[in-house]
Amino acid sequence: MESEKRFKGSIGTEYALFEKSYPHFRELQDGVADEISKYTIGRKNVRVLEIGCGPGPTSDRILAKNVGVTLTAIDNEQVMINQARDHLKDYGERVELFERDALDFLKETSDSSFDIVVSAWTLHNFDQDYRKNILREIIRVLKSSGVFVNADKYAQDDEKKHFEDFNWSIKQFIECMGEVGYPKICYEWILHMVLDESKNSLMKEKDSLVQLLELGFLNPRIIWRKRMEAMIIAQKRGMGD
Repeated sequence: MESEKRFKGSIGTEYALFEKSYPHFRELQDGVADEISKYTIGRKNVRVLEIGCGPGPTSDRILAKNVGVTLTAIDNEQVMINQARDHLKDYGERVELFERDALDFLKETSDSSFDIVVSAWTLHNFDQDYRKNILREIIRVLKSSGVFVNADKYAQDDEKKHFEDFNWSIKQFIECMGEVGYPKICYEWILHMVLDESKNSLMKEKDSLVQLLELGFLNPRIIWRKRMEAMIIAQKRGMGD
């Protein structure tokens, strides 16, 4: 079972327009990197896996803020890997990029291979069954006491608040793309957003935390939220837990 490629065409080649539509885009990237920093202070050779690196904005912040990190980044879209390769070229051997299906890559990875697994704006693109398999593999490939950080679209349990956030996001696309000469890309992003709301894709806040607990993660919790986006952190049990 492979994940669907959802960034073919113009929303992949013009992904930078997504950043312009979200005023908290950079805050989210920096937040991920800063959270990782809490677990890398004074350490060398910290192995981080990033699932769904896209053109590399999160990868860049992680590497820039954490000199002891070596990053393995995967994405299933060639256009994204090509952009990431150019974006991250100055980091040399500190980063490895792979055009791979996430679940296939994880299944081929040995137990306890990474200190940290991170993802941003990726897991919401997967259907529920595929996502659960991804999470199951993540906890397997994490080392003892390893950390999982996911910054993504998590629907608030209050449906009214969720739809307010959804409508705000649509308005952002219209204002930042539709009104400045990118109506086709604006339409594609809105369609993408609508498909994210399907029952088989939507990640709900409470359900997601419960799922992580059931899979064996310790203390999954939301540590940051802006509109539709939230950051969840969870930890694999250590030897003494």
